[in-house]
Amino acid sequence: MASRSCVRGWENWQLALRRDRLDWFAIRTSCGAGFPSLVAAKLGATVLAVDTEALPLALLSASFDTQRASGLFPEGASLETFCGDAAEAPLQLEGCDVVVVSDLLYSVELGRSLGQRLGQAARRGVHVLLTDGGRSGRLAFLEAFSEALGSEARYESLQVPDWSPQTKDFFDGHETSAVSVLKYTARDLVAA
Repeated sequence: MASRSCVRGWENWQLALRRDRLDWFAIRTSCGAGFPSLVAAKLGATVLAVDTEALPLALLSASFDTQRASGLFPEGASLETFCGDAAEAPLQLEGCDVVVVSDLLYSVELGRSLGQRLGQAARRGVHVLLTDGGRSGRLAFLEAFSEALGSEARYESLQVPDWSPQTKDFFDGHETSAVSVLKYTARDLVAA
């Protein structure tokens, strides 16, 4: 569900700019199998995919390479991967167009740190798309993000569709009925 929300967010963002193809840079943290990363590449992005596990990143790279060889990606689309903690990832937010964070807010400390960095980036005009399944760092993220942004942010709840094959959390086994999506309006943008 979080991946689906990410993809819809990218499509909406691209449509809002009224362009068929973009030359843009996307950072995808907590990428897992990487479906949204592949969609971003299909839309012409340079993608940095970040995860703590090496196997999903290797599978994502293999999928990207295979699809590139088949001619499915536009010229200029590329994929880089970083295996490690998102707090240590080389998130080169200068020059970045979109940052996608999906189900990453595992701790209050990480939520606070990421909220501050991404709130500052959003204030400079970076589009931040964040989905959360109810992790412990979500409120710390929202508070730090809003403070760094200089305006209020909130979560909007999206119901998990009935047809979804997976409604239990992969990590704690709890039933998931909704995914939260970050909503904000960047006011008084500052130059990078």
